[in-house]
Amino acid sequence: MKKNKSFTLIEILVAIIIIGLLAGVIMIAASASINEAKDATRREDLGGVSRGLMVYETSNGSYPALTCKIEGSQCLASFVPKYFSILPSDPVSGSYAYSSTGSEFMLLAKGSGGPISFTDSNGFDGSIVANSGYYNFKNKINTSSTSIAVNDSANGALWGYVNNFTVGWTSRIDITSTTKSYGFEAGDYDIYIRIRTDGLGSRPNYVSFGVYNSTALNYNMPTKSITGLSTSYSVKYAGRITVSEANLSENVYAYFSSSGVTTNYYLDYVEFRKV
Repeated sequence: MKKNKSFTLIEILVAIIIIGLLAGVIMIAASASINEAKDATRREDLGGVSRGLMVYETSNGSYPALTCKIEGSQCLASFVPKYFSILPSDPVSGSYAYSSTGSEFMLLAKGSGGPISFTDSNGFDGSIVANSGYYNFKNKINTSSTSIAVNDSANGALWGYVNNFTVGWTSRIDITSTTKSYGFEAGDYDIYIRIRTDGLGSRPNYVSFGVYNSTALNYNMPTKSITGLSTSYSVKYAGRITVSEANLSENVYAYFSSSGVTTNYYLDYVEFRKV
């Protein structure tokens, strides 16, 4: 009597599961490879723009003092073709961000795993940028019941979604933690913020800012006021902090505003530039 050599139902199910698992692994690997390629393009683009800006600074004594999106025929379009052959375009969002006071500049891209930034003084790895909690970045601006992520592209937000807050220690950026690494190392950091207000309420022209250590209960940067705010986005210097080796295992974070404020703030990004 001949044996039945057909597959059993269990064998077929096992085969299907194995094929599904292999397909999933292949898809994840392919996705990671695509993301790496896109990030490589972003770094190449930012590197090319930075070289053009440095040539411009050598000839003119300063960088273009403005904040804008590099896209289409808008920001830095006059630099083509003398300083850039073309204006680069992000492979996903279509735009990069440029911000400069004239004496220094920063370039930003939305990387697949977090922000990619380039500064004139430190290159690619010199700064850590915190962005709206809408994005799943390691150094994002935390939100609470009174602080939310809103799309403010129409008003000039470089990242699209920004952190909108009014009252309390709501817009918080973790620097170090007892349980998690946020990418900081020991050293000095200059802090820059890009922010605007709605022009209304109790503090339309300034915002309270500070750095707090909830582990050691003291820090070298008490609450201060960032002044000169308006309904248009502007980049403000927020001060310098020192992160010690001991801080790396403590709960240290930056915060904005304080109780009793009715003004609406729109926070585009926070940059910690390694000195």
